[in-house]
Amino acid sequence: MTAAMKSAPQAKNMILGQLYTNEIVDPAVLEALVATDRSIFLPPNFQGASYVDDNMDLGNGRCLLAPLTFARLLHLADIKPSDRVLVLGALTGYSTAILSRIAAKVVAIESDSALLAQAKKHLGGISNIELHEAASLSEGYSAGAPYDVILIEGAINFVPESLGLQLTEGGRIVTVFRKNNDNALTFGAGRGMLIKRLQATLQYREYFDAAAPVLDGFRRETSFTL
Repeated sequence: MTAAMKSAPQAKNMILGQLYTNEIVDPAVLEALVATDRSIFLPPNFQGASYVDDNMDLGNGRCLLAPLTFARLLHLADIKPSDRVLVLGALTGYSTAILSRIAAKVVAIESDSALLAQAKKHLGGISNIELHEAASLSEGYSAGAPYDVILIEGAINFVPESLGLQLTEGGRIVTVFRKNNDNALTFGAGRGMLIKRLQATLQYREYFDAAAPVLDGFRRETSFTL
């Protein structure tokens, strides 16, 4: 039995037990989650717990978001089949693989060269994906802009102005917002957030409790209140 075959029942149990009860019912999102084996994107010692609803520590202050947090961010993003999506923090490629099944085009950047190498290995052969190494995730990838959706694979406590300019009118950023800038993996409280660009301004709305470390480049020395 292949790893994908073994993980399919786990994925379906996750969908039934976690996602439906949280009103995640978009068929495209659900199908992508079932079709993509989360375990192969994790270190061997985590693969047996691939669908446990917790963040998975990938080292150096980076983590794969908990399945429910990730699914709820996808729900907020309301991704259309024609959308162009930018992923800030490709990690080992899991979110990019999911998005490649939902959106027309996915551009993913990663600042950690070791993680990027794993993402390239996992995502080889998928035609609607671009992977790029970046000095800073917070700069985005202006060469591929504008984007309909930007997914930030981690937490923030502010959005750089230049990143908002990479969105289309009506474009969305989805992420975890935290009022403190702690990046330790002893997670503080955060909130799943949807940020929309409307008439050249960014509008912020918090939706659900979530946790993730604040990413480098997305911290302010003094926290702010939206």
